[in-house]
Amino acid sequence: MIGLFVLLAVSLTLAALYITGAVKPPLLAKALASCAFAAVGAWALFVLPLTGGGGFSGGNAGVVSGGDPAAATGITTFRLLIFIGLAAGVAGDVLLELFGQEDKRFFLGVAAFFAGHALYVTAFFTVDASAALIALLCAFPVAALLTAISARFLTFKGAQRLILLVYLFALCFMCAFAWVILIRLGTVPFALIAPGALLFLLSDTSLGFILFGSENVRRRAKLLGVICLTTYYLAQNLIALSIAF
Repeated sequence: MIGLFVLLAVSLTLAALYITGAVKPPLLAKALASCAFAAVGAWALFVLPLTGGGGFSGGNAGVVSGGDPAAATGITTFRLLIFIGLAAGVAGDVLLELFGQEDKRFFLGVAAFFAGHALYVTAFFTVDASAALIALLCAFPVAALLTAISARFLTFKGAQRLILLVYLFALCFMCAFAWVILIRLGTVPFALIAPGALLFLLSDTSLGFILFGSENVRRRAKLLGVICLTTYYLAQNLIALSIAF
């Protein structure tokens, strides 16, 4: 487990260097920070079981794996889907850095993040599919509130607005799903994933204000940017770390 936490420290350090602008160019800094949280997930998934890491020997493994015989090797369906979701996040980061919001290819990054959330949700289904309906009911009021806020403060219109609202609902559902499972099962992975999902929601909400906010909102773009990136990298690292348990 020591190697995992060393890698986690490196990941958080790279994220801090990117957020503060200490590494140039930004694309390289962001790629390094994002690849680092994926590396945390890869270490937890592929390396930790080989070193006899304690994370897989606890009582939670059987619950999360759903009885998957691959649990002994650490590569369960749940963990693999979470890891692929992290990889989708890396792709989304690079694409958003490459293409600004005025470029039609900007939505390739949005699609990558949507795929990542879909993979996380699919992973949650392998743990507690019956929690999905409760999560869906919880997601509606949260998404409705954020939609009302976006209508008041954001400026996107037409198809762009529809795409981003669909993405917003998917994110709310993912977040609600994680918290419902944590409350119902109380497993260690979801004690990391649920706060991570909430931080993800805060991060993307901040990003929406930065990209599509009114003139008054954009005056606070620097502060919103720090909030967005800090919560994002904390979220992805928490989700990556969950694979170890």
